[in-house]
Amino acid sequence: MKKSVPLLALSLLTTLIILSGNVFTATTVVAQQTLSILTGAKTGLYYQAAIELNQVLKPDGFTLKIQESPGSFNNLKELGSGNGDLAFAQQDAFRLLKGVTDQNLAQLAENVDVFAPVNHEVIHIVVNQASGIKSLADLHGKVVAVGPEDSGTYVSAILLYQLSNLDVTRESLLLMSIQDALAKVQTGEIDAAFYTAGVGAPLVERDPSNRRLNVKTPTS
Repeated sequence: MKKSVPLLALSLLTTLIILSGNVFTATTVVAQQTLSILTGAKTGLYYQAAIELNQVLKPDGFTLKIQESPGSFNNLKELGSGNGDLAFAQQDAFRLLKGVTDQNLAQLAENVDVFAPVNHEVIHIVVNQASGIKSLADLHGKVVAVGPEDSGTYVSAILLYQLSNLDVTRESLLLMSIQDALAKVQTGEIDAAFYTAGVGAPLVERDPSNRRLNVKTPTS
């Protein structure tokens, strides 16, 4: 079985709690006893953070309805459409939504506000050693998993490809969960996988065989 090595890309992002504009209506956040919050996969840090936030808020009479989701960009679109009260989202996903040329999508960004910064996240690039990937430029021509569609991982991956002058329309990019992606990197079915998460995220601390992974920083 081939080994895999995670690379920590140089981009450091901030996770934000985003607040729906609907919360500022006549039914204010103070009057609401139950608030829905969009997170991520149940195995991810956003979901766990929502569970812990719920425990903090309960003594003050609030309950969070925790909703699993594909991730940041999906959360922003859902929140902007009025399908939730709170959401976790990455800073780059929020900026992307505000800057899209599609006016219908851009309007969604006007319906939400940043409530609070939460933590820094790192763009991890997990690669199979046999792939020869040692820099971002080496991603050219490789088969790479970029997370689920509308996830923060997907947004981060596309932005890094663009910053590296790689044409995403000509690259072999696969949409899949990080769990599936890591397993396929480990077996050599794909060359690499992106995963944007907080430092120390369990899925990148150890591989699918529960072995600790080595960490390196790639060159640009």
